[in-house]
Amino acid sequence: MQAEDFSRSQDPIYIANVEEELNEFVPKGVDVIRAHKLLSPNSRAEIDLTVNYTSQKHGMTIRLGGRTDFVHYHSPSDVWILDGKGSRHREKYVDSEQIIWYATQHYIKYHVATTRLGFLYWRFPNDPIQWIEYDEQSMRDSLNRTFDIAKRIRLNMFEPKPSSSCHRCDYRPHCSEGTRYLAERRVETGGRIESSIFDLDYA
Repeated sequence: MQAEDFSRSQDPIYIANVEEELNEFVPKGVDVIRAHKLLSPNSRAEIDLTVNYTSQKHGMTIRLGGRTDFVHYHSPSDVWILDGKGSRHREKYVDSEQIIWYATQHYIKYHVATTRLGFLYWRFPNDPIQWIEYDEQSMRDSLNRTFDIAKRIRLNMFEPKPSSSCHRCDYRPHCSEGTRYLAERRVETGGRIESSIFDLDYA
């Protein structure tokens, strides 16, 4: 919140809703983690998988950015990556390419292939995990798409699609469309955060 210039005193309703959500779902989340054995001595949260990668095929070196919610090392050869979702709509913000991208980065950075990938739905403790199928080709395809986009950007062929996600984009300082969109939205919303991982409804 500090990174987004958010002040607790400016939006007490938002803070109250977040606190209510945390009080309700954190205990449920702990129960889910225990029930599905998603915790080991080597489990880690909020792992920065950012790495510089050189592709001989594409003749480029680019920075591959990304941060995954959970990496569970059940054993040196049994590694799970899970991405937590807090929306009240079970699969609203789910994209399998996201989690495959994390697997790709993990392999590049640590030279260890993940054995399971999945999404963890905190609001659905009776059916909290959706496993994603992937293979080596899935990771190659993900990497190739990334380098293809990087090439288009370098050739000034990038076609931006501004959205509220622009504030998370590393390319933002070089994207006039995204910068302009965020400035306009900040004026329209009075500087308030538009989206939340909790997908709060105020009605």
